[in-house]
Amino acid sequence: MKQFSKYLIIFVLAVIVFGYIEWTPTLADPDSFYHARFSAMLKDDWPLATSGKFPWLYFTVWRDAFTDHHFLYHLLIIPVISVVSAIPSVVPAAIAPLIAVKAGAVILAAAFFLIFYWFLRAHKIYGAFFYTLIPLLSGGTLYRFGLPKAPVLSAIFLILILYCLFRKKHWQLAALAFGYVWAYGGWPMMFIFAGFYVLAEMLKEKLAGRLSSTFLPGNKKVLDFVFERLKPMVAMFFGAIAGLVINPYFPVNIKFYLSQYGRIFYTGFQSKVRVGNEWYPPGMDFLLTYAFLLWIIGIFSVLIFLYGVMRNKSSRARINHVAETFTILFIFGAFLVWTIQSSRNIEYLVPFGVLFFAFLNNFNQEVIKKPGEIFEFIFGKQKTFA
Repeated sequence: MKQFSKYLIIFVLAVIVFGYIEWTPTLADPDSFYHARFSAMLKDDWPLATSGKFPWLYFTVWRDAFTDHHFLYHLLIIPVISVVSAIPSVVPAAIAPLIAVKAGAVILAAAFFLIFYWFLRAHKIYGAFFYTLIPLLSGGTLYRFGLPKAPVLSAIFLILILYCLFRKKHWQLAALAFGYVWAYGGWPMMFIFAGFYVLAEMLKEKLAGRLSSTFLPGNKKVLDFVFERLKPMVAMFFGAIAGLVINPYFPVNIKFYLSQYGRIFYTGFQSKVRVGNEWYPPGMDFLLTYAFLLWIIGIFSVLIFLYGVMRNKSSRARINHVAETFTILFIFGAFLVWTIQSSRNIEYLVPFGVLFFAFLNNFNQEVIKKPGEIFEFIFGKQKTFA
């Protein structure tokens, strides 16, 4: 019952915070108008919406090779539009989709923080409730998740994918890969996550002194070792292929993604075509203010870790989770680099940064439970005078 109350508190807090953000009669990002209209079009004119053509942008590649790369997000908005449209005396039909994407943003944000808290508890992170509040109160997360767009759904998928990677749930990984392809155009990120996990597993074996013996000449177990660690990647690969093929936009979507990632992403389009500010590098003030709580908890986490190592207080039982901690460290580092290149990635930097520091602190639970020891370590033992 106690845990249920914490889930309820997180849900209510998220609904209040993001409900307040969405209460304004404006949309902070013009993309939200597109999401609202396209969701309504899927609901009212499915053949046109899934035709693979987007004639409204005649002089672009979308004219003849369009794919809704937020397809699942738009499908989730459709029932919200239906609910909002069911109260015509309150909401005019013309603006029902706009209200729906705002309501959808609140629902998805609340769902993300519930899943975030659940993920921490599933890994027995001490202070999970406290860590969940940090991204909930951070400017970067509030701003980006408050935009009626698909990234918050992407973050939900990434947390669930990370959980299945750690628990080696390969069938579930395949299903999530299928859904992620439908949900968000940045779905290749999941393969980066899987690669980081494989690297972390190898590093764990190296630290344990088992890696060199595994790769001795003539050792027949080496293939088993490699295949076992590539299983997640294989499961996600087949899930992604299924998501691409079992898709109303197939085969046009293949051409679309080749265009998106081949011709645009890797050619530095920001320098050739003026796009939204979110695609450009942020200033240092942006990184400091929008992730302020993350850096504060990060400083204390590093101090706690150093104290635990120096005083030999790190729990050996939790050292077994070193692969998970290294995986999240790699993910956090990647998002830090990507955020420095493009400010839009702040929406991932904050929550995954918090996850890393939470896992790091879990090596030293005994220290965290006695904060007086930390202050003594930082400031020195205080003298008392009679």
